[in-house]
Amino acid sequence: MSLIIFIFLLNFSNANNQFGLKVFQSLIKEKQVNTFISPFSIFEALLMTYNGANGKTAEAFKKSLFLEDLKLDSVNRINKKILKSFRKEKGNELKAANALFAKKEVKFKKEFFKINKDYYDAEIKSLDFNNPKTLRIINDWVKKKTKGKIEKIIDLINPMAVLYLINAIYFKGLWEEKFDKKNNFEGDFNLVNGRKKKVIYMRKEGDFLYYENEKLQAIYLPYLSKKFGFYIFLPKERYSLSQFVNDLNYQDLKNYLNSFSKKEGEIILPKFKIEYEKSLNEVLKELNLSIAFHPYEADFSKMADVKPQNLFISEVKHKSYIEVTEEGTEAAAVTSVEVSLTAIRERFKMICDRPFLFLITERENNLILFIGALFEP
Repeated sequence: MSLIIFIFLLNFSNANNQFGLKVFQSLIKEKQVNTFISPFSIFEALLMTYNGANGKTAEAFKKSLFLEDLKLDSVNRINKKILKSFRKEKGNELKAANALFAKKEVKFKKEFFKINKDYYDAEIKSLDFNNPKTLRIINDWVKKKTKGKIEKIIDLINPMAVLYLINAIYFKGLWEEKFDKKNNFEGDFNLVNGRKKKVIYMRKEGDFLYYENEKLQAIYLPYLSKKFGFYIFLPKERYSLSQFVNDLNYQDLKNYLNSFSKKEGEIILPKFKIEYEKSLNEVLKELNLSIAFHPYEADFSKMADVKPQNLFISEVKHKSYIEVTEEGTEAAAVTSVEVSLTAIRERFKMICDRPFLFLITERENNLILFIGALFEP
């Protein structure tokens, strides 16, 4: 791999990771509940959308996605390489899929579709959004690409929607060394509110990549294919997880990931499963992408010319699933970007060149104070 390509890949990964950390921090700050997202899935869906943005909207995407150091054309080419590397993966099951479901009455620009097909391997489907079967077609695609772990992403097709840009990612990895079920035991898990919950713990001893400082303990558990692994960061007692996540910056995270060393020890980990669903509109607006959600200021003119109406993002929705067991990890995520048309703003012209009625009212209570009719000025 040439040095230039390596630097581009590193910049792409840094952008994805910084973006993902910011989104995750916003979600954790919002509510202390089980939270699980795929930064790559969200990033991928927004990159496909970014290719349709122009002017200030494109600049907002560049800033929000931490891509100031990369031209969009370079981002697209790097993305193609990453997807190609996923297909070569052995030992784990890793699938990433993209699709654009477009309303057939809208004439989308061929170049926009071509870019997403060439660089994102996106399936392009032109559908009748008024047909009830369309909802099933989209959700069946999601279900198939996530091996049934996420059954649907859209509950109802927005009457003004004209395009759904969807990414689905599925991962199944076996531990390099499985947890032995014979070592499982029932124990208490300490909840944020001070209560305890009975859970099944898995236990394993051996040599691990491990890191510890005054704030945390951290461990790395490799999968069968060592290209992927599972990191756990456990804040020390009296240092809450929400506080740890809130304090974490991307440079700290990179430093942690480079500080692991082999050490003998024991890991005790609860078996768990998380299913998560969230609209990301507000989080993305906080990340400088507000203009893309504005019905009249958004500029997606590289997608389609729909004047006098306008295209804007009406919803970004994310769904995810993870299960961690003795054998390994199964995870899936889907991100949908819904692009809609503004309502038609019809101009009117009113020429009062004939008799008319008029009122003078007290507006708060709609109290008519005067009423009149003008037949002759």
